[in-house]
Amino acid sequence: MYRFTKANRLFAIAILLFCVLSVSAQIQGTISGTVKNEQGETLMGALVQVLETKEKVVTNIDGHFTIKATTGQTLQASYLGMLTQKVKIGNHSLTIVLKNDSRQIDEVVVTGYQNIRNRVYTGAATSVKMDDIKLEGIADVSRMLEGRVPGLSIQNISGTFGSAPRINIRGGASIIGNVQPLWVIDGAIYEDLVHLSLDQLASGDAVTLISSAISGLNPTDIQDIQVLKDASATSVYGARALNGVIVITTKSGMRDTPLRVSYSTENTIRLKPRYNDFDLLNSQETMSLYQEMNDKGYFGITNSLYGRRSGIYYQLYKDLSTINPATGEYYLPNTPEARMNFLRQREYANTNWFDHLFTLKPITNHAITISGGGKNSATYASIGFYNDAGWTIADKVSRFTANVKNTFYINDKFTATLTTQANVRSQKAPGTMPQRKNNTLGVFERDFDINPFSYALGTSRTLRPYNEDGSLEYYRNNWAPFNIFNEYDNNKMNISVLDFKVQGEGTYRLNQDMAIKALLSMRQAYTSTTHEVHEGSNIVQAFRANENPFVAQQNIYLVRDTDNPQLQPKVGLTHGGILNKTEASLKSFLARIAFDFDKRINNHDLKAFVFTELRSAERTVNPFQGYGIQYDRGNQIYTNPLIFNKLINEGNSYFNLQNRYDRGITFSFNGTYGYAGKYIFNMVLNCEGSNTSGKGARALWLPTWNVGAKWNIDQEEFMKDYKTISRLALRASYGLTAKMNEEAISANSIYKSGIVNRYNFDNRENKLNIIHLENRDLTWEKMYELNIGLELGLFDNRISTTLDVYQRNTFDLIDLVRTSGVGGQYYKYANFGDMRTQGVELGLHTKNIVTDNFSWSTSLTLSAMNQKITRLLNTPNAFDMVVGRGRGNIVGYPKGSLFSFNYQGLNNNGLPTFDFGLYPSNKGEYSNIAGADFLDTQYTKTYLLYHGPIEPQVIGGLSNTFKYKDWTLSFFLTMQAGNKIRLNPTFDPEFGDLNVFSKSYYNRWLNPGDEFHTDVPVLPSQELIAKVGKENIERTYNTYNYSQNMVADGSFVRMKNISLEYNVPNTFLEKLKLRSVSLRLNVTNPFLIYSDKKLKGQDPEYYKSGGVSLPTPKQYTLTLNIGF
Repeated sequence: MYRFTKANRLFAIAILLFCVLSVSAQIQGTISGTVKNEQGETLMGALVQVLETKEKVVTNIDGHFTIKATTGQTLQASYLGMLTQKVKIGNHSLTIVLKNDSRQIDEVVVTGYQNIRNRVYTGAATSVKMDDIKLEGIADVSRMLEGRVPGLSIQNISGTFGSAPRINIRGGASIIGNVQPLWVIDGAIYEDLVHLSLDQLASGDAVTLISSAISGLNPTDIQDIQVLKDASATSVYGARALNGVIVITTKSGMRDTPLRVSYSTENTIRLKPRYNDFDLLNSQETMSLYQEMNDKGYFGITNSLYGRRSGIYYQLYKDLSTINPATGEYYLPNTPEARMNFLRQREYANTNWFDHLFTLKPITNHAITISGGGKNSATYASIGFYNDAGWTIADKVSRFTANVKNTFYINDKFTATLTTQANVRSQKAPGTMPQRKNNTLGVFERDFDINPFSYALGTSRTLRPYNEDGSLEYYRNNWAPFNIFNEYDNNKMNISVLDFKVQGEGTYRLNQDMAIKALLSMRQAYTSTTHEVHEGSNIVQAFRANENPFVAQQNIYLVRDTDNPQLQPKVGLTHGGILNKTEASLKSFLARIAFDFDKRINNHDLKAFVFTELRSAERTVNPFQGYGIQYDRGNQIYTNPLIFNKLINEGNSYFNLQNRYDRGITFSFNGTYGYAGKYIFNMVLNCEGSNTSGKGARALWLPTWNVGAKWNIDQEEFMKDYKTISRLALRASYGLTAKMNEEAISANSIYKSGIVNRYNFDNRENKLNIIHLENRDLTWEKMYELNIGLELGLFDNRISTTLDVYQRNTFDLIDLVRTSGVGGQYYKYANFGDMRTQGVELGLHTKNIVTDNFSWSTSLTLSAMNQKITRLLNTPNAFDMVVGRGRGNIVGYPKGSLFSFNYQGLNNNGLPTFDFGLYPSNKGEYSNIAGADFLDTQYTKTYLLYHGPIEPQVIGGLSNTFKYKDWTLSFFLTMQAGNKIRLNPTFDPEFGDLNVFSKSYYNRWLNPGDEFHTDVPVLPSQELIAKVGKENIERTYNTYNYSQNMVADGSFVRMKNISLEYNVPNTFLEKLKLRSVSLRLNVTNPFLIYSDKKLKGQDPEYYKSGGVSLPTPKQYTLTLNIGF
């Protein structure tokens, strides 16, 4: 018995020891798992807690977690906007699926100052995730927003890297000047390097290459983007928010997450443009027109050999009159057979300039990101390298970006963030001169334009780049030899950009309800644009072209003696080339201190946000023109003083220095009251001060305000039975916002010294030219805005939609006002414009099918507006009204309206005729042909025809995404309607053998009587030109280019992007010891689904302005993403 009892005791002790060891092992054990949403997407940052031990962890970037726990205990997982889930721990790895909490917080609105729960937010704002909108192969983030946000219009008027698209929110609110929205990155305003008006954006000038504020931002670093649209949303920005605000939030590291490294590479190929897509004649068809022109006396020896421009006939007469030193005979025998053979070779040349000037060189974009964090800190860092080998032989871009963001959790009350961002860009572009507007003849001019796209479309295909022996073939341009390849070698531009930003943020929580927040941001950017013109270029040769007195008298680039105009012009640039260099810098500073109060008392929510902010932006622009630099002799300078005489006589300066200092201060209060989560009331009061306006107190300081309310209807008791409605809210806001127009100058009077030009030197004296007078009353442009919005979610938000209706009344808009001229200034800026804009915006997102293996989702954005100028003292001239560049601003019409001259048909000579209404000189012999006054401002309403605005009145986007297991297919369409486009001018009044003709010339006027069945003008004979007058002919054809015949509808539907993505399965990744691998193929801008047939290949968004401007290409991108 004793032995039995002893055995039982030993057995009991063994059992007890085993249990203790087992419990001990369990206590020290760990459990792993993954947190996902209903679509199977992993959730980063979800909180996982063991209820029994209070142990907590946060899921990593893959949604994984590892926590100390034992079998049988309870895990609780929670995530913002989702229902909290509790699960029992078993013996296997856990997968926790969280469902959307449709009756709680569905998203957070980031205003740049605060993160506000959508339930208590009364403004109109749209949030987009970068993962949803990113377009691989596109470097500029702003272009990715096209069609993604209701009310946000983006037009790609130029596709060149660094150039900004034309962006406006709800039609913009300024008549002239910059209508771009305010960019905010991580709570700090991101200043534009340069301020450009719509006219300047579309100019193609070199300055457009630094016009995009965010061209140095790596899309990989962006978490999400918020577009703030109405007065309530933008109210905290007060007197800077007139044109809307776009808030970018960059990625941050997560606490308690392991180190994660990811690498991505994008490789893009762009297709070359094709002549088949354009309405142009080939070389054989063109030659038939040249033969007709030759019969009409165009190509005489004098004009062809010594005129300003000449093509194949210059080559013909040059070969006929030049002896080959190797043979002692003329290069071309003067026989009919030799001449015919020469012309036949050019007839069948059919040169494909697109093939010669455009390339298939790739764009490569590499990015490496590192993220992770411990208990007391978290880090996100990235480096990126973007390299564009050049779509054309004249352009190239390299950009390096770096970003480091550290968050320090010093204790439970104090959190600090330090961010450093930098980007360096080196860019090559074709050398270009600024565009000029010739209001007299009604044409845009640019000397020595060698833009590859414009050159390919505007150069005769009868010309060849090379001779039969492979040497360069030259023709005549600007009285000097020209070959495009030689010009690219000797006329080039280099752009350098260095941009560096440091930002620190801190949050100290005084108690559970109140926190102090501080932000300090400093940024410095430097740009340099260097235009080198070597001695071998056509420009320098034009400055020296004086081979005979006939050429010298014609050549506008030679130096003329203004005191003795009968003297022969002289060469001013006798040695060396030209160096044009422009340096621009920006130093910006922003400091903010804020108090954030948030307290809930029973059913009452009280929120207050008070801050004061100081900001400063110093801009410096230093352009310099140097003449006589000898690039082939160690950059030695040999300047002829005559060149400075030419500059002075033309009113130009060879150097300049511009400084602009913008300083401001803001005081703001934002208060919100909520009751039971149902009724929300919000009020914002701002007081803004700025030195950019006038000197009076009314001009220096401006109070702005906003009131808003929201009714969360779905929280009402009577809605409990409507299970299909998961979200229903009604909101309204009304407020005042403002902005100072950068075009306005209100400082002290500015004068420019000069010398009165009189015949006798002794009679000359100094003078002062008035640049502008003081304008102390100039003040902010302001806007009252009413917005009413509806938010609706159905079937657990499987269908979610927002609908906004708004009216904007802008007043005190700045425009040039015509004065009596007393005081010496004929035009001056003043606050004399009012405008009204009404619109509606719809955003719809649906989850059409959601299963374990397949899902289909759709997003639709659609917005429409109606805009009208209600008050304006200034009337633009006729040229601004017909050209379609945004300056056609007339009371009673939309901003930027397009008008046309009233074409009345051809006369019996084949010349176009027009109705010039009540214009007083409409009585001469040729008044109905050449009577256009492009400077007229008084009688334009009596004869110009209105077509519509150049800004689209309806914009939209449609995206569909299909997911099947590891495959994702998506396509995205954009559309716009309600705007008109001025077609590219195709009727060049300076007819010659460099001209390219459209196919409409098939139907040109040939004989009397043709005017009854065609509207295409005649190729005028030299006899007709002499009879009517050369200047009248030029004016006639320029007027025809701006008639109603040359207007197209701007509506289009574009397939913007098609993408196919494959994600490598986890089972295979485990073998490779990788976290994630995906491969994506993107096709961007593949085709237009619909556009006006009158466009005939012209892109409805692109302005063919030459310079550095290029259209947006069709491209293919292959992207590889690897996560370690």
